[in-house]
Amino acid sequence: MLEKKIALLTSVTFNNIGNGFIDLGAEAALMKALPLNAELFKVSSNANFAATMGQMFMLKENPIINWLWVHTMQRAAKKLHDRSYKTVKTQNIFSMASMVKCDYFIIPGCVLTVPFFTIYGDLIKRKAEQGSKIIFLGASGNFYTEYEVKFVSEYLRKLQPYAIMTRDSLAY
Repeated sequence: MLEKKIALLTSVTFNNIGNGFIDLGAEAALMKALPLNAELFKVSSNANFAATMGQMFMLKENPIINWLWVHTMQRAAKKLHDRSYKTVKTQNIFSMASMVKCDYFIIPGCVLTVPFFTIYGDLIKRKAEQGSKIIFLGASGNFYTEYEVKFVSEYLRKLQPYAIMTRDSLAY
């Protein structure tokens, strides 16, 4: 039997430590479920995130902008959050995630979102074009606004992932 190569896309943890726990859980679940002829390896999403979000992330961390966001924009945050990603330009960078050859490309966590597909959409399309089967593991949305649901649904219709395992009924 030919060995199956399975890549697990790990999340950005420097701004959300909870992503690390999602990654560890996904890795543990996959290790228990994989057949003997499978090799699991992790690839980082950090390069794509840092290149795309660099300037926007610096703005978000600015104390004045952060205070304005927290104190005046919270009521509209659900609507503004997703739409603010229209200003983000995906960067075509050297990334190990785009370089690895794999049979399956597994993406865990809260990824059925506008920000995720804005930042990683091109990478995922390239992986599918390379022949990798795309699997979303324990996936969910963020705010489930009408805008987010429509955006993600259209993206998934075009992508046609191999499998989607959701963690809540709204994502399903």
